[in-house]
Amino acid sequence: MFKLFTHIKNSKKISLRHRLVDVRRFADFCAIFASGIFSVFLSRDVSFSSLGILKLALIAMVQFLTFMPVVFRERFWRNVSAYEAVKFFHASAIFASCLATINIFFLHIPGFSSWIVIDTVMVLFALCGMRLTRRILFEVRSSRINQAAGRATLIYGTGVAAQSLATRFAGDPSLGIRLVGFVDDDRAQVGRVEKGVRVLGTSADLPTLLKTHGIQQLILAKTMKDGERLKSILQEAHGLKVQTRILSDLGLKKNEGDGAELFRDVNLQDLLQRPRVQVDLTPTAKMIADGVVLVSGAGGSIGSELVRQIAKMEPEKIVALDHSEFNLYEIESEMKKSGYAGTFIPILSDLKEPKLLARIMDTYRPQFVFHAAAYKHVHLVEMNASAAIINNIQTLKNLIECSIRSGVENFVLISTDKAVNPKGLMGCTKRACELMISQAAAQSEKRFCSVRFGNVLGSSG
Repeated sequence: MFKLFTHIKNSKKISLRHRLVDVRRFADFCAIFASGIFSVFLSRDVSFSSLGILKLALIAMVQFLTFMPVVFRERFWRNVSAYEAVKFFHASAIFASCLATINIFFLHIPGFSSWIVIDTVMVLFALCGMRLTRRILFEVRSSRINQAAGRATLIYGTGVAAQSLATRFAGDPSLGIRLVGFVDDDRAQVGRVEKGVRVLGTSADLPTLLKTHGIQQLILAKTMKDGERLKSILQEAHGLKVQTRILSDLGLKKNEGDGAELFRDVNLQDLLQRPRVQVDLTPTAKMIADGVVLVSGAGGSIGSELVRQIAKMEPEKIVALDHSEFNLYEIESEMKKSGYAGTFIPILSDLKEPKLLARIMDTYRPQFVFHAAAYKHVHLVEMNASAAIINNIQTLKNLIECSIRSGVENFVLISTDKAVNPKGLMGCTKRACELMISQAAAQSEKRFCSVRFGNVLGSSG
């Protein structure tokens, strides 16, 4: 029943759309016919007696058919642009040339050539004028809607991309954006009006402008070559609870698509101002494919990223261990959205419990273990020495013993650069962990290794 109702509703929409198309075509024909009649009054060289209503109607019909290839490509009059105007001009020129030729060789109507010129101009004005009027009315209405309900938005930049974006905002109320103004680095641009919107100030005025105009969203529509400047803008906007977004590649190239496609959030690559380092993971993917992988600390910054990368390599299972319920829930939700729900196995566990850990290892029999669970905030580790030693060292000891007993083939410890000539407790615990891994590698036939991470941009520690 619901499907039937939906089908009827959609059919009504399609029927209404077709009716509107028919109305527009009829309006075009009426405009062409009226232009022909009016051109008779403007021309001194031709009269109704020499043409007649039937001839004018026939000429109008043929002229209308000449414009049909252009009319058929139109979706909405409100989206008319110079492109359609040029196409109308070409069609008019072709029709006028053909009609003048026919008159010279066959019709021999006196003064007909002057009528053709006047009629061509009148038809162009009529067809383009109707569409331009519709576009103006639509943009005025959209502007009023956006002014009343849209999010107060500021565009950073005044280039071609920024101006195209302003035009899009004015013509599409569904985006829900009220454009307040532009900001540009060039002081000479301040005060200018672009697309009906004023350039309010420079980047130095940004904090004041965000406060004064109650800005809710800042859109960067220019390339930011200075990562530090971008960081400063983000901090200023974040302090005033203003969302900052960047015009996406799709928006820069086509300026089309819905709101989600037009913009994107600022990412770390924007701040770094360098291309992402590409690593060939093919050998690793071949090794991990169809295997069982255990990741400890799977909800942390490094552990969760390991889970994301491993999931792409199509293992049989990813056994994700973490003692934080919230962190584990977050990465589980992400894996479900990404389509890895059948692969991902979240387990709330404490590595300080060797019996629980042994049961997990016996149940899933992982071939690969990535140990990313550790206390890593230096000042907290210094303040909680005993907890840090137990969590960083004792848990690794338990995991190594269980891994050897269950036949894990590859064991990777995530260490830190602070383990090099350590001066603090956190570095000492990680250095001790590295020594334990070296000892396990020497005593076992399986692979045990450590990898040192520096400060991880975007991590929580």
